[in-house]
Amino acid sequence: DKLGADEEVLKSRWKKVSIVPLEDAFSTEQILDAVFRSENGQPKKENELSLTDYGLSISVRAQWISEKPADNEGKTRHICITMIDDNHQRTPGLVTRYLDEIGIIIKEVLQKNPASAKGGDVEEQAFVQPDVAALSPGDRKMYVKGLIEALGYAYSENISVTFPYAGVQVEAVSNLVTTGSGNDFLIDFGELYGDAAQEIEKTGLGMVHITPKDTLDDITASLLTALDVTYAVDPLYTAAARPAEFNIILKIPGYLVHHPDEKDTLLSAVPLHNRILRFLNERDVRVVLTGIMQ
Repeated sequence: DKLGADEEVLKSRWKKVSIVPLEDAFSTEQILDAVFRSENGQPKKENELSLTDYGLSISVRAQWISEKPADNEGKTRHICITMIDDNHQRTPGLVTRYLDEIGIIIKEVLQKNPASAKGGDVEEQAFVQPDVAALSPGDRKMYVKGLIEALGYAYSENISVTFPYAGVQVEAVSNLVTTGSGNDFLIDFGELYGDAAQEIEKTGLGMVHITPKDTLDDITASLLTALDVTYAVDPLYTAAARPAEFNIILKIPGYLVHHPDEKDTLLSAVPLHNRILRFLNERDVRVVLTGIMQ
């Protein structure tokens, strides 16, 4: 204890002061750990902070998390601190600035040279528009057409389809999706009556039936299955180029469609902040906002 009598003076002047004993040989991580141990009564490591923002699920995993006192409006902010090896492991500024807006302050400290911790963050370019498209979820026919075309396939409305029935050729009207890979199919919105749908399917042409009871989620899943594409449900993204143990995880409700040799397409069922859209674009992901899943 090098403070001696000065410690009592400090405590008498500041009732809530905490004095943390440190050794000269302490590393930056040991210093932070000692400070948080003093503040919380125990080490605050491997903490996780979870929240949602308009349907986007956010998990912040940091070595130390501290809650700041509520402001005049009753809002609290959290400071999340993690040690990193180099600037390449730093969280992109698009994500840190977005989190700051919703009350989460990200602090990253370099292991070897803390003095250079402020370097490496690229200044954000203002007014950059993200690569994003939006579908109309109110009208099922418009939604289907927009989704098929957003995924890069051709959609033809109200085409004539002929098929044999009871020994004669019968004509009907339907909607055709052309994939270019041989698995073309029709989309029926309940306009094929009687045995027409079954007879057409007997010719080998696939068909997706969409009813008024189908939700957008039902429709999207049915179309992706018919298109025979590779996709993931509710994809996860780690914000920084470092292990997930201490990272920021974004879970986006929707579907991530993989396109070989092209950008993947994220069909997001929730609205996403401009900075998150641009973050995804930087990951070579096109975003299509499909509307809230009903």
